[in-house]
Amino acid sequence: MTTLTRDECDLIVKKHLNTNDVIVSDFALQLLGGENFELKINIYEKQVAKSVSFFVKTGPNVAQTLDTNFSPKLYLKKDNLAVYEHLGQNFENRGRLLNTEELQIVLKTLAAFHAINFVSELDHSNFDLSSPAVTSLLSSLLENEAQVSKTIKNLRQKQLESKFRRTLCHGNLTNRNLMFKNDKGAPTECRLLNFKANFCVPPIYDVLQLIFFNTSEDLRQSHFQALLDYYYECLKEETTKGDLDVTVDDFRLSAHYYLPVVKLQAALHHQNETSVQELKESLAYPLLSKEDCYVIVENKIGTKNYKFVSYQVTPLSDVSGFLGEYHRVEIKIDQSTINAFIKCTPKTGIPLEIATDVDSFSREVFMYTTLVQQMKKYGITTINECTPRCYFYRPKEFMVFEDLSFTYQNVNALKPLGFPYLRLLIQKLAKFHACSLILEEKVSAEKGQPYRLIDEYRPHFTEPLFLDNDQHKGALSFIIGMKSVVTATELLKEVQTEQNQRNFRNFWPKLKELFYTVIRPSDRFRNVLCHGDLWTSNMMVQLQDDKPTDCVLIDFQIVRYSPPAYDILSVLHLTTDRSTRLKHEDDLIQIYYDELGRVLKSYGYSVDKVYPYEDYIGCIKYMKPQMVLQAAIDCVLTMCTPEEISEFLNNEEQCRYVYFEDRTGFITAMCGKSTLYRNRVKECILDIYDYCNSMYTDS
Repeated sequence: MTTLTRDECDLIVKKHLNTNDVIVSDFALQLLGGENFELKINIYEKQVAKSVSFFVKTGPNVAQTLDTNFSPKLYLKKDNLAVYEHLGQNFENRGRLLNTEELQIVLKTLAAFHAINFVSELDHSNFDLSSPAVTSLLSSLLENEAQVSKTIKNLRQKQLESKFRRTLCHGNLTNRNLMFKNDKGAPTECRLLNFKANFCVPPIYDVLQLIFFNTSEDLRQSHFQALLDYYYECLKEETTKGDLDVTVDDFRLSAHYYLPVVKLQAALHHQNETSVQELKESLAYPLLSKEDCYVIVENKIGTKNYKFVSYQVTPLSDVSGFLGEYHRVEIKIDQSTINAFIKCTPKTGIPLEIATDVDSFSREVFMYTTLVQQMKKYGITTINECTPRCYFYRPKEFMVFEDLSFTYQNVNALKPLGFPYLRLLIQKLAKFHACSLILEEKVSAEKGQPYRLIDEYRPHFTEPLFLDNDQHKGALSFIIGMKSVVTATELLKEVQTEQNQRNFRNFWPKLKELFYTVIRPSDRFRNVLCHGDLWTSNMMVQLQDDKPTDCVLIDFQIVRYSPPAYDILSVLHLTTDRSTRLKHEDDLIQIYYDELGRVLKSYGYSVDKVYPYEDYIGCIKYMKPQMVLQAAIDCVLTMCTPEEISEFLNNEEQCRYVYFEDRTGFITAMCGKSTLYRNRVKECILDIYDYCNSMYTDS
């Protein structure tokens, strides 16, 4: 060990006492253990003899020691020796697991430390995943060396993820590196010991280490999310002047990325069954963590008072979706089981490109976490009858819903809905629309002036699809869809009467113009929160004796703010055949309005005042041209069998060509292959002809 001189001791004391009026008489080093010593210096201050103690750290790591306001004050540093203030008289090490009060003290300290040490460069260090201890532990949990190698590669990629802002972290927040100052038995301050300088990682690394190194599983079940939220609020407060650019979504996402790494460290640190089991679960189910399950369970049963047993995540191959991938999670607690449904964002290909441009995931999150919660806040419980419950979401990745498959079922999208189904669906749609109208009425009364959702949430209601913009993937698919309508009219010669062709040619430019204009939030008619993508696949029904008794709306990825006619016409044109539309359209339009009035009345409002009948009928006529054209565009793709859709999506080159370049060959082949397909496309074209003929008559 490098020795200390009297001059150095004189400098140490003067820094510590903040005075030059001291004289060192003698000093001595006493071994505390390992490479740590206590330095005792005897001094005269104003001719009064005193003794002052300091803590001395030696060894090669001393070169990495930091001098911060959150650690013991550093008085001298040279070679392989550092001298600190001695915290032993005022601070203590707990020597046990921490409680929530102590954790909050540490988290607040960490937030202050992290806030002043954010870095822009990408130089960093990480937990060594190539150590024999890591390899040995993973080998005991995984089946073979290939899985071990793949897991280490995956964990290394998580540590190297560059999208999370990095800061200088402590990197070893075990209990022995935390000391607390008490006031009447309550912790008031914390000091961090034994820093690893230049440990540059996202701040969540320290937060997770603190929690998993120093808490029990029971505490984490009750407080894990709250502790993360508390730290983030502290970090925001500490960086108010510096404008924190770490969003809460990115912070939560970083927690998911670093959880398996820290759980691996915790298993090595604790070496007990609980920590090893948590690591095993993390490796087995990388999509969903145990901590995520805690939130799901609490949101499902409304309490944290339960015994968590186990969980299992299973991918679903029998559920198809263009803008999502699906899994089922089964969570066992106490003597019961919670089943939930996981809807993930698409990961590759055209679905990802369209979902990104449409921002479909954020729209659905906004729907559930903002609008539905606002409705519940104002006592609009009818919304619970319309949608599945959302238990949890991870930013940019997935949402977790109640699993309706035990009591509800999907409907065959190729089979047009009959009147009993349509009546049920249109009534449920009226309930859904009523919820947003009631919310606006309640907030208007509270504010003392008219309030509309778009006043507060306009950025969330930008048009997601129907844009004349060939750089937007969702919009481009509809631009190509327009051309496919012309293709279909040319292909289906059996309905090419002279009148149909003449009026279609004359009014086709106007029809395309209306397609893009009437879909926008209206200035003429009152708008409602619309589902935006209401076809057969986006509903689930409950049956009793093969008869529909209830239905629920799902997949709010294209939620928009439009006149109610958009969703009503979606039901009429996207879920039925032409004969059903012609027979029941007027009845269903009236059934909707009657149900809307009934729901509004149950909350104390008159439908005549909220949505006068003449306005209601007017908005249906106003939006008709948009839907007759959209139905023809949609059915070209939606009238394929699940097998055909799967084959289509798995052929990237063909899929890209059909979506973004030309559908002529695809439509021609499908019409020749499937009579059902040809007939449904034909019916949509006939609806367009009918509309163009009516425009000619009106003109």
